[in-house]
Amino acid sequence: MFNLTQNNIIQKLWSLSLLFYLLRTAFFPLKYVFIVFFALLIVLFLINNYKRFLKKENFKYILTIKEFLIIFLLYTLGIYLSENTNTLIFKEIINFSIIIVFLITYISIYKFLAFKKLIKLWIFLSVFISFLGITKWVILSFYPDLILSKLPLFLQTTNSSLSKDYNFYAFYLIISIVIFKYNLVKNYFKINIIIELFIYFLYIISILFSHSRRGLVSLIILELVSIIYLFFNRKNLPAKNYNSFKYILIFQIIIIAIISLVITFRIYIFQDKKSQNIFLNITYRYLSILKPNSNTKEIKKDLWEDYSLYKKDKRNLIYNGNFKYGKQFWRYNTPDTINHKVTHKIINTNLGNALRIIRKKGFGYFTLAYSGRNIHYYKDITYTIKFNFRIIKGDEVPFYVGWWVNDEGKNPYNLNKKITQLDSTWQECRCSYTFKNDHDSVPMFLNSQKAGTIIDITNISLTCNDTLNRPIYADEIYKSKAPETTDRFMGPRSVRWKYALELFNNYPVINKVFGNGFDYLYLYAEKFPDSSNPTKKTDYPHNPILSALLYSGIIGALYYVYFLILVFWYYWKYRKYHMLFFILYLITFFFTFVSGNSHFSVPVFAMLSVVPFITRYLVKNKKIEQMLIKETKN
Repeated sequence: MFNLTQNNIIQKLWSLSLLFYLLRTAFFPLKYVFIVFFALLIVLFLINNYKRFLKKENFKYILTIKEFLIIFLLYTLGIYLSENTNTLIFKEIINFSIIIVFLITYISIYKFLAFKKLIKLWIFLSVFISFLGITKWVILSFYPDLILSKLPLFLQTTNSSLSKDYNFYAFYLIISIVIFKYNLVKNYFKINIIIELFIYFLYIISILFSHSRRGLVSLIILELVSIIYLFFNRKNLPAKNYNSFKYILIFQIIIIAIISLVITFRIYIFQDKKSQNIFLNITYRYLSILKPNSNTKEIKKDLWEDYSLYKKDKRNLIYNGNFKYGKQFWRYNTPDTINHKVTHKIINTNLGNALRIIRKKGFGYFTLAYSGRNIHYYKDITYTIKFNFRIIKGDEVPFYVGWWVNDEGKNPYNLNKKITQLDSTWQECRCSYTFKNDHDSVPMFLNSQKAGTIIDITNISLTCNDTLNRPIYADEIYKSKAPETTDRFMGPRSVRWKYALELFNNYPVINKVFGNGFDYLYLYAEKFPDSSNPTKKTDYPHNPILSALLYSGIIGALYYVYFLILVFWYYWKYRKYHMLFFILYLITFFFTFVSGNSHFSVPVFAMLSVVPFITRYLVKNKKIEQMLIKETKN
């Protein structure tokens, strides 16, 4: 028997389960909460509504999403054609099943759904996730020892992401911004302007700190669209809504201005290495959008290492060899453990500034390594290291000098030292080596200093006998090396897409028509190994249309394209009923088509693709007006 109270409870369970299901991708512990709520939803729904759902009308509702079901039928055909199955396929089947349960239960409780409350709860949960993400970033950036060992391995990275995929973490925050702005337009629930600004600040900072380039690009596009929308609707929006929009945009411009100033004056703000590395982690991925072939060293050079600030002897290939600028461009490279203790201290001597190197424990690694401008070493050229030193504590010459590199089987890390006595305390050391191959960015100078020794070093120089006037720094020959580098923004995706077409072209005719199942997942894992996850056995083209072409052939890919066109058409046709979902679908489309495997890889994308079909059903059956009246009253 139909029970109003029970259906209200089911509605609340449905809403909470849906939110936890979608947001679990952004915050992994929510999946356990989702399992509990989803199980309760199924049990209560079966007890209360299963007889009602057997009505003929509800079967018509299921037929409304027949195109969606056909997509899954083609997916199962791919499974049938596969020689092997794997966990990725299993997860996507689970996603489809969960979405179907949500759709089936929806038709029985849609009259009781409180859309405004759903939006309010989404904003609350996403703000909470953003706050946790920023907190994680602060702790791991500045106090890693507090929680690093307690976190799962995939969370031990210094970004704000609380999930395995930082792109999808940023993606859900982008969705949250859209929902938040939608509330500003509709004014479903009132928020103080200060709180509005605070919420928006959390969203933006958390996206920036996630290191997601797709998130940043999406955010920029979203804000440009928001400005255009605000301009054309400035007379139609209520004063309060317009002011909220306006203040948020002004606030965002202020944030961008501050960030721009920080980047402009980064040399003066971030002097120590730790601060530079923290800032570099944030900016590197975003700056690589404008400079796709870059790497962290080059970005760091662009941000800080303005070598024109430092005077140098043109004959000397290294900078700050006399420590006039303190410890700039010099560091030690030893593991920070109990067995390796090294300290550096600038002191004044009769030869000028010198660096005192104190090694208390350990042996090996570099107690003084050069970290200035990357030097390009040419083969068949002799390079000479010369420096002054004095031994404060220790016997004989307690260190090695050289380069840490494999040069055609030879390791020149302990070169022959020619020692000349300068006075009662200071000595001069000279070492030379002729490279057999070209090298870039090779660790060099003082290594394997004995434990319990103290050495003063100054007047370090590196010279060579090259008479061809060739570029001597790696960045000077960067352009000639650029074609060998990888485009870090779209390069990996385009290579994967080309490989999908290569695999398809090698299919027999029958497989080109009907597909070859999901065995391509293993071929992709072999073709694109993940150095950070050597046990990874599957990978994919990161484009659902190309995946459909591989697992279900031309028939499956063409039908999938037809389905996507149909989704866009229904979204546009019924746009006045579901404009928010249309905007969210466009955003998810962008993310999914450079990240997803199949249509069911990203649950929110699969679910949003069904929304216009449900809207069509409600419009044709004249049920949507009831929902609109209910929302207006609430």
